Amino acid sequence: MIIKNRKTRFKIKKFILNIFFYLYSFNPNRKLNKYFYYTKSDKYKNYSDLYNIVQALTNYKKFNKVLEIGIGGHDLEYQGGASLLALNYFFNKSKIYGLDLMNKEFLDTKRIKTFTASQNDKKELEKIGKKNGLFDIIIDDGSHFVDHQLTSFKALYKYLNNDGLYIIEDLSGSYKKSSNGDPNLSSKKNILEFFSKHVHSTNSEFLVNKVLKTKEYLDISKIFFFGRAVLIQKKFKKRQKPYSKKLAYQKLYTLNKNRKKIKLHDSKIKPIKLETGLIKFTNKI
Repeated sequence: MIIKNRKTRFKIKKFILNIFFYLYSFNPNRKLNKYFYYTKSDKYKNYSDLYNIVQALTNYKKFNKVLEIGIGGHDLEYQGGASLLALNYFFNKSKIYGLDLMNKEFLDTKRIKTFTASQNDKKELEKIGKKNGLFDIIIDDGSHFVDHQLTSFKALYKYLNNDGLYIIEDLSGSYKKSSNGDPNLSSKKNILEFFSKHVHSTNSEFLVNKVLKTKEYLDISKIFFFGRAVLIQKKFKKRQKPYSKKLAYQKLYTLNKNRKKIKLHDSKIKPIKLETGLIKFTNKI
């Protein structure tokens, strides 16, 4: 029997998924990727490695809020929402938010809330963030235009929770002018180049003052680059103090000289000089 009514097909699909994922939830080894597979989301095929890491990086059972930009299905009625449903079933105690340029209210439930807005509308993103953040995961699977991706990140990153993850998918546009990207790798028009400028945030405790003052997003603790995607993890930090200028600019000769002055309680421990020039202490005679 072919069911032509999209609304009816969606309701039947949702009913079957509800039963299936209720039973699957008892599996102690359940994987987020499998949820994408069963809901027929392209995340399973395109970003399998990424979402394996997502599950490994976090205590996902404690997640409270998840936001996905881009629901899919374009302007077709009762189409799209495959990954939003997967996120809903996997993070089964979380509030799931979805944002799309088209109205997707057919997906709304007690735990799923959709917004109709442009991801390039900074004011609307700020309003959503203020009212609904802090988010444990933000996934940008929206228009894939570079300027839109950057606008969304700059507006929403502040509403990402401690240890939260920010994911941007489909970065192929960063290399295409047609997607407002730049084949010449300008950091203003290429997402990977933009985040490559922030990799030192992961080691911000070693940045001297003149460098520290020039850096943004110092609370980035991890950056993972994948084929066509990037994953950022945030870690709340105390007010960042600059690294000691004396230690940063100290030459190897001075370091070795200072190490020689160390008083040792055990007379059997002797200093030896390595090929690299560093002095290492050993108790081997």
